[in-house]
Amino acid sequence: MDTKDVYTRWRYRLIPDHLLGEVLTKDWIDNAVPLFFLVFAVALFGALLPNFVSVSGFTDMAGQLGEISLVTLGMTIVMLGGGIDLSVGSIFALSNFVMLALISKFDLSPLRKRLGIPS
Repeated sequence: MDTKDVYTRWRYRLIPDHLLGEVLTKDWIDNAVPLFFLVFAVALFGALLPNFVSVSGFTDMAGQLGEISLVTLGMTIVMLGGGIDLSVGSIFALSNFVMLALISKFDLSPLRKRLGIPS
């Protein structure tokens, strides 16, 4: 038996070819992979952006997630009902553009009148 056969035998004994397939068929892997990518993304952005992991960073993210969470909630209800509505994203984008146009062109800011800020 030459060295190549010994090496091949040890390789298949220590690292079987179906190891990745066995790991991917486990029940816990469905939850572990997204969790791994979430932890990786938070660690990466926390290292690259100076105020990402801070109270002000979480406050900014919470303010931005308000609109998206409303759209997500509506889409969840549609999907739980058995339907798929792809127009949710386009209606969300269109409504944002219309509101920005109304604010910039016609000075129709709902917060300005409510807070009593002069034009």
